[in-house]
Amino acid sequence: MALTTTALFKSYIGKETAEDDTLISALLDRSTSAINNYCDRIFESDTYRERYDGNGMSKIMLKQYPVTEIQMVATSVAEPVRIINEDSGAWNAYCNVDVTDENSTGLDCVIQGGTNDGADTTAFAARGTHTLTSLVAAVNALGKSWTATLDISSFGLYDAMELFQVSGKMCHDEYVYLQAPDNLQDDYEIYDDRGTLKLAGKFARGYKNVTVRYTAGYTTIPDDLIQICIDLTNSYYQSRTKDLSVKSEKLGDHAITMTDSSFGIPDSIKSRMAVWKKWSI
Repeated sequence: MALTTTALFKSYIGKETAEDDTLISALLDRSTSAINNYCDRIFESDTYRERYDGNGMSKIMLKQYPVTEIQMVATSVAEPVRIINEDSGAWNAYCNVDVTDENSTGLDCVIQGGTNDGADTTAFAARGTHTLTSLVAAVNALGKSWTATLDISSFGLYDAMELFQVSGKMCHDEYVYLQAPDNLQDDYEIYDDRGTLKLAGKFARGYKNVTVRYTAGYTTIPDDLIQICIDLTNSYYQSRTKDLSVKSEKLGDHAITMTDSSFGIPDSIKSRMAVWKKWSI
């Protein structure tokens, strides 16, 4: 979603007709993407589930800020569910757990070869659609030589949306183990304006063993960012017949100077974006 609106942009440049509305909307999206990429952060409020490598220290830097809410901090990974397919007529079988930025969205159980060739999807349409207990039951109800087992009974009430992504994990005559966050924490601090998460103890070293679900960004975009988006969009709009990678040209001896920006952002706007670039330690 763009940092500002077509109506506000048109009001700023004094345009009253609608023939360029589609173009302006596209340019606003392009400007917003350029600003986000240049600043290495997303400004509009959204919810994320992210995995981090434990660093052996008490702090990690979240990818987005300002943080407005923490929903979960987990410091290890469990394997509560295992699945196998033993169809003797198939030559392969595998599972996918599909994910978005925030949640898992469904489990695909796929058989290749034989009379049961094809995919069965158990969708997680919303939170509460499936617990891990009901997901295991749904897989077993497929028949077709599918067997699912809940190995950790304490995870039975976990929402299936907590499962981590699995892509093409082979499970023909062998088990695939579905993973979920474990060891939930409640003793931590969040420095919301910088996205720094500080644990009371230390994050154990490991590969993607830390999981954080949180909401970050602005529900009301700051005026300065709105104006930057308007000015960048206006630069694109007014220069739509020009090559923005060319900073200057000279007829005599035909010298061309290329801009040093890989985002097509004029230097005058880049300087104003410096305060919005991602903070790091």
